[in-house]
Amino acid sequence: VKGVEPDVVCFSAAINACAKAREVKQALALFREMRMNGLRPDLISYNAVIGACSKCGFYKGATAALEEMRNDGVQPDVISYNATISACEKSANGNAVALLATTALVTIEPGNFSYNAVTSACEKGADWQTALALLAAGPGFRWQDR
Repeated sequence: VKGVEPDVVCFSAAINACAKAREVKQALALFREMRMNGLRPDLISYNAVIGACSKCGFYKGATAALEEMRNDGVQPDVISYNATISACEKSANGNAVALLATTALVTIEPGNFSYNAVTSACEKGADWQTALALLAAGPGFRWQDR
């Protein structure tokens, strides 16, 4: 619409649409455009771009966005961590275990999704010892039917 400038909500919705279509490059481009337009991303826009990266297993993009989020003073939530852990799991990246440990440092209570994704990452990385340790230590941890 002529004369109407998109705001953070519009950009976040467009990034989410890209995420659902697994168009991670377009989602990242929109995120950069939002910043170039002088808009400060909020929790929802960061989670949207992390979610786009997660859907495509682009763990480097997800972890970079999570780090940028923290540096920007936006407090990640369990969705931020779960999506980043999921990106690591899909790419069989060992950072999933470290991210799960980080949730305790920032007082976020990981749930079954978090533990299941990390355990799956351990499986893909043949790290059975960590998987067993998670099973023993995880509060409320249950195996997810696969």
